[in-house]
Amino acid sequence: DFTPAELDALRAAGLAMVTSFQSTDAGAGMTKGLYDRGLLTEKEKLIFVQFQITGAAAIGNFLSLGSAVFDSILVPIVIPFALILFLKLFAANVTRFILSKYYKEVQ
Repeated sequence: DFTPAELDALRAAGLAMVTSFQSTDAGAGMTKGLYDRGLLTEKEKLIFVQFQITGAAAIGNFLSLGSAVFDSILVPIVIPFALILFLKLFAANVTRFILSKYYKEVQ
């Protein structure tokens, strides 16, 4: 079970993540706010930022830039978007692996 403070932190992190799908600036601002309030450690912030920056503003960019080629692609339009989401998760986990292997917490 989570404490109320942990639930608030999870909700705020979830909102920052969803916001980063729409706008890179809003997601970055919300992440900075989480870090400044002590809800994210430096290591968590680095993983979170890697997730956000890979395919930044994925929904907005996909719909605005991808709409020019939607009629010419041979797969359903959800497939490229699913690939973007998969690669975002992959990049965040690569970052997590590198940090767990090489990153030392500052005391």
